[in-house]
Amino acid sequence: MRSASGAAFDGKAAGFRSPPIRQEPGCAPTIVIASAPAARAESNMESQSTESNATFTRTNRLANLLMLSYEPMLAWDIDGPIEFWNAGAEQLYGFASNEAIGRSSHALLQTKFPVEFTEVSSRLRNERYWSGELRHVCKDGREVIVDSRMQLLGDGTVLEVNRDVTQVRALADVQAMLTQDVSAAAAKFEALFNQSGIFAGIMDLQGYLREANDLSVNWCGYTRDQVLDRPFWDTPWWRGSEEMKARIRFAADQAASGFVFREELRYWVADGRERRRLCAASHSRPVRDDNVPASHGNRYYRAQAGRSGVSRI
Repeated sequence: MRSASGAAFDGKAAGFRSPPIRQEPGCAPTIVIASAPAARAESNMESQSTESNATFTRTNRLANLLMLSYEPMLAWDIDGPIEFWNAGAEQLYGFASNEAIGRSSHALLQTKFPVEFTEVSSRLRNERYWSGELRHVCKDGREVIVDSRMQLLGDGTVLEVNRDVTQVRALADVQAMLTQDVSAAAAKFEALFNQSGIFAGIMDLQGYLREANDLSVNWCGYTRDQVLDRPFWDTPWWRGSEEMKARIRFAADQAASGFVFREELRYWVADGRERRRLCAASHSRPVRDDNVPASHGNRYYRAQAGRSGVSRI
C-alpha cells in the first residue's frame, strides 16, 4: 500500500495491525483495518468491567453475610443516624430494621457508656477504634449488657459489633457473692476451730493432717511445720510409743471407712513429757473441700478431735 505522495506505507510504524481480508461468497474482498491502541483500550474496558462485576458480587456477598449474622451489628454515621441494622441486632434488641434505620442508635437503645460519649467519639475520630462494655435497653424494656467494638470507616461510618454478655455478668456476680459467703463461713469456722477448748485437726482420706487448731500445737509446744502435711500417726504427739502410733493409724482407717473411733490414748508434748487420759474421737462425717481439684483425689476431709482430761507426768 502507498500513501497519497506515492511513498510506501508502513502499517506497523503507523500502529496498524496487518489488515485481515474478509470475503463472503459472491462478494468482493473486504479489508478490515483496526488500530492496535483501540484494541487495547477495548480489552482494558472489558477487564475493568469484569473486575467491577467481581467486586460488586463480593460486596453483595459480604453485605448478605453481615445481614444474616447472629451477632448484633449496626452501622451509623458518626454525626448521624443508623444506616445498617442486621438480623442479630433485631433478635437481641427487638427492633426491626425499618424501626431502627434513620434513628440515633444511642437514643433508640438508651445507651449507657462507661465514659462520656464525647470521649468515645474523640477516640473514634483520632484512633478509629473503640471497645468497651455498654448497657442497652431493648424494645421490651429489658436491659442488656454488651461487649461492644466500634470501627470508624473511611466514609465516616461507624461499624458497631456487640456481643451479649448479660448472663455472663450475672453469673460472675453470683459467683462473687458465693465467694464472699464462703469466705465469711470459713472465717466463722476458723474462729470456732481455734477458740474451742479441745484439740482439733482436719485430715484427708489418706490420713494426712492438713490443719490443726492453735490449742493442739501451742499448748503442746509444737509448730505447724512439725505436724502438718504428714501422716497423723507420724506426728510428734505419738513419738513416744509405737503402740500409740498403731492405734492412731487404726483410728484414721476407721474414720476413713465411716466409723467412729473413741479411746483414751497417751501423747507427748515438745519437752518430752507424757500426757495421759487423752480421749480421741474421730468423726465419720466427711467435710468436702471444693478448692481441691477432683484429679487430686483428696476432695473429702474428716475432722479429728481430742479432749484432754487430767494430765499426769
